[in-house]
Amino acid sequence: MKYHGPETEILHERYACALMDVARAGGRLDEVAKNLSLTSALVRKDKDFARILLHPGIDKGEKINLLEGISKKARFCEEFCSFIRVLAEKNRLGLIHGVFLRYRDLYEQRKGLLKVFIATAVSLSAGQLKALKEVLKRRLKKDIVILQMVEPSLIGGFDLRIGNSVYNLSLASRAKLIKKGLMR
Repeated sequence: MKYHGPETEILHERYACALMDVARAGGRLDEVAKNLSLTSALVRKDKDFARILLHPGIDKGEKINLLEGISKKARFCEEFCSFIRVLAEKNRLGLIHGVFLRYRDLYEQRKGLLKVFIATAVSLSAGQLKALKEVLKRRLKKDIVILQMVEPSLIGGFDLRIGNSVYNLSLASRAKLIKKGLMR
């Protein structure tokens, strides 16, 4: 099965919504979010583990036993364990990261969190990120989740994306504007 494209995004949405419903009913939204995050990270970081989960020649039962063993050691909640079992039974374990991303978006919306993306030429310190988060929280009156990306081509300054608004305050963009003005 192909794990990208519009059809797959629909599956990510369906599974994430179903998992959200089950987690909400069981009062385990936070726990499921953590379980899903850990599992997604494991699949993305451990290529051998990912190969085992995705290999068509390995029996579903063996995959389920492996996942149940990991889930037991990690003390994952039953709602999440049932979800993983369903993915394994349907040969859809390759969807796990996409489901995680969509679940995280739904979770953040439900919790009233606002995702802010910042790109800087160099990594911001923990103190700088904390100060930025506080300023944005005061101004926007929402809890903030900051996702930082280092983009050396910016030279200095930053690009900030909040929802559909983009604030480009990088030196690279300023240099382009100056160059454009000089070319006239």
